[in-house]
Amino acid sequence: MKTTLLLPVLFFCNVVFSSCVNPVLFIGNSFTLVNNLPLVFERLATTKKVKSHTSAWGAATFNSHWNSISTRELLMSRNWTVVVLQEQSAFLADIPKNYIPRSIAYSAKLYDLASHYTTRVALFETWGYKNGNPTFQTGLDDTYDKMQVRLKTGYEATQTALLLQHKQNTSAFVVYAGETWRTAMKRFVLHKQDDMHPTPHGTYLAACMFYSTLFNESPVGKSYTIKGVSRKHARILQRIAWDTYKNLQQTCIRITTNCAGNAYK
Repeated sequence: MKTTLLLPVLFFCNVVFSSCVNPVLFIGNSFTLVNNLPLVFERLATTKKVKSHTSAWGAATFNSHWNSISTRELLMSRNWTVVVLQEQSAFLADIPKNYIPRSIAYSAKLYDLASHYTTRVALFETWGYKNGNPTFQTGLDDTYDKMQVRLKTGYEATQTALLLQHKQNTSAFVVYAGETWRTAMKRFVLHKQDDMHPTPHGTYLAACMFYSTLFNESPVGKSYTIKGVSRKHARILQRIAWDTYKNLQQTCIRITTNCAGNAYK
């Protein structure tokens, strides 16, 4: 059997928000819930009139959300400016033969349903565990860096699979929150003591990456911050998110011409 390798097309978007309230739906798990990432993003984007809504619980997966009546009903309850999908990190940090049927298959179902209620689906790329995932089947020598590489690959594979559904009116793109952690971890404590969930710094950094990606606009200078993150640290995290976004966008443009920053205009 011939195997064809499909390279991910990396879309970065400047989401055109209206002058009215712009509802954004976050579908995820505790990585979304801890420190209330949707609310942090909403308050960071006050001038954009964002209103966040959330369907999330601990250890939730694409599979469990697809099989959740409450998630599907919320998704179908209105039109959304953006729908955000977040998978359990260990799943997309696995190997393709496992995450294709276990994760991507269900992300495709959610994407198909979402395409009736939004034109923009964002994949929330999370971060590697502080010491990697020791249950990963290739061995016990896993590290944060190894897991982060696999997560990036897993989310990009998911994006590619969704785009292949050819929903012409609904784009899929990755919000590389996990990639911002690579730089910020050198200066800040981003993992809580469980070595998985985010500290306030980690959540704030992710929110800044959402802002950068959805608006193609720098969050640097935003006055809003959260408890546990000083104004000084907030400014540094804003800069890290924006620089990471720009660097990823430049890499994308060198690879393909299909990733214009104003893709949704």
